[in-house]
Amino acid sequence: MLDAIGLPIGRSTKVGDALTATGTARVAPFSIIAPPGPHKVLTSQVGATVISGNIEVSEDGQATWDVLAAFDFIANVTIAFDAYPGAAYRFNVTALTTTPADIFAVLS
Repeated sequence: MLDAIGLPIGRSTKVGDALTATGTARVAPFSIIAPPGPHKVLTSQVGATVISGNIEVSEDGQATWDVLAAFDFIANVTIAFDAYPGAAYRFNVTALTTTPADIFAVLS
């Protein structure tokens, strides 16, 4: 797993770098840098013809992860979900072809 990233408002940030296999090894956990309240995180990918899995959330300092939602970047080119300050998020990729692939996120 890559080092954690603070996701600022309005700047596209790479949260998955040169993915060549499933899992979380090349994915950075990220949290949001924003005032309290829900905020939308918009995500996209570059490079894969199949990339899907789960968006996961941790509220205990990344000791445990729970599934927030499933994602499929081919069926949905951009994926949006609510994020809250204080929680960490990550992508757990379960299917991937045509590598390497990158995942980007932006907080709106």
